[in-house]
Amino acid sequence: GYVLRRRFRKEADRYYCFQKETETIDENDPYADRLAISDDLGEYDFNKYTFRIMTYTETLNEYFLSEDSADVIEAAIYQRNRKVEERFNCKIAVVFDGDDATAMDYIVRNCTSGEDAYDMGSTQAIYTGGLIPNQYFKNWYDLPNVNFDKPWWSDSNKELLTYNDVCFMALGDLSLSAMYTTYCVYYNKRLGADYDMPDIYELVNNGEWTIDKITELSKDIYVDMNMDGQVDLESDLFGYVSDSASNMNAYLWAFDNPVYRKNGDGELELVFKSDKLWDLTTKLCDVFNIYSGIAQCKFTGNTPTAIFSEGRAVFANGFIQHAIKYYREMEDDYAILPYPKWDEAQKNYYTMADGAHQALTVPTTINDPERVSTIIEALCAETYKIVFPAYYDVALKVKGTRDEESIKMLDQIVDSCVFDFGYLFDGFKGYSFILQNQIIRNNKNIESTVERYERSANKWYASIIEAFENYEG
Repeated sequence: GYVLRRRFRKEADRYYCFQKETETIDENDPYADRLAISDDLGEYDFNKYTFRIMTYTETLNEYFLSEDSADVIEAAIYQRNRKVEERFNCKIAVVFDGDDATAMDYIVRNCTSGEDAYDMGSTQAIYTGGLIPNQYFKNWYDLPNVNFDKPWWSDSNKELLTYNDVCFMALGDLSLSAMYTTYCVYYNKRLGADYDMPDIYELVNNGEWTIDKITELSKDIYVDMNMDGQVDLESDLFGYVSDSASNMNAYLWAFDNPVYRKNGDGELELVFKSDKLWDLTTKLCDVFNIYSGIAQCKFTGNTPTAIFSEGRAVFANGFIQHAIKYYREMEDDYAILPYPKWDEAQKNYYTMADGAHQALTVPTTINDPERVSTIIEALCAETYKIVFPAYYDVALKVKGTRDEESIKMLDQIVDSCVFDFGYLFDGFKGYSFILQNQIIRNNKNIESTVERYERSANKWYASIIEAFENYEG
């Protein structure tokens, strides 16, 4: 195990940190198939044009680094940019440095003025979805050199984010956060052994990893570590911990209860209000409010990541990014698992990416769609070939996981991530964030809450659909 991972890391570090100058691909390279896929872009000389990316402070380093780095991921980003710049005689630059909310003000200001201020936006998905009725963004199908059939683009672009042959927001490997904010469950193997847990991998592989199963395994595991007689997130030990916000919303998609689906005719259907919605709300309110061994971290400083990294939780909800950000130095071995299913009858495991991930847009103010789309396609392709493997295969699979079975689980989690039209275009005005508030308040009567918001939510979604139907280019 560890010998294999050390060899893998050495090979990956060699490839990413010291990019080969030759275009010849070694057939023994572990990424040969990925590298061999052509982007089918022609030859262009953009005469030192500066390609301007509009993103926000938190994600700047995913797009632009001024110098090479010893860090594998940063080195890959740097090499990607240099490769595209040299190929097309252009420069990559970021033109905005603010938070995710003020980034929306930047879009509104520039698009309403008609100023050609940036070429591509990479901004917080839910905020961005809220701007769709204003028609600030180009249809991705009007960008000549973007090819959604290529593997560096998400299938969701065509299947879920396109309506009436229009796609305003796109997801691809260039928007790395759509991968690393994917929800998962972490499992502390040491504590699992202490509490005689069954083989959790086997439960997952047999389709038995359900909300009832994780509840059964964790609900009675509680230790008053400081013996003060109080449930204490700062020091006590729990069976299962979770944030109260989108960690809870993620169960909607894990339990296969999205906001919108497309029917067989490709028409959008609002399916949020289902019999399962009432049942799953009751279930989750009980799971996260009545058991001593299961705790919500209700917007306190005592996060699931802090509790889990200190070895005080058997299970914890989180992003796959947390393997890198919080658990690289963790002493206990851990596993990365999918979110549980609703029941064993549910065919597949599902998860979702947090709404804070980036969505890609192109403003209507650009004056050269061919140039913009060429550079975007090239950046996305090179992210697929260079950056994504550096992040996913090296940082996560080698440094962020502890065994080969976790690597398989990680593949399964990423492959099971679903995107929902109703969520990405929610704009904080739809149905997507109702569930978390019900669980926080331990309010099982979600039906009355839905009825209260129904008129405004339906009006909002109608405005989104109208924007797709009335797009004129």
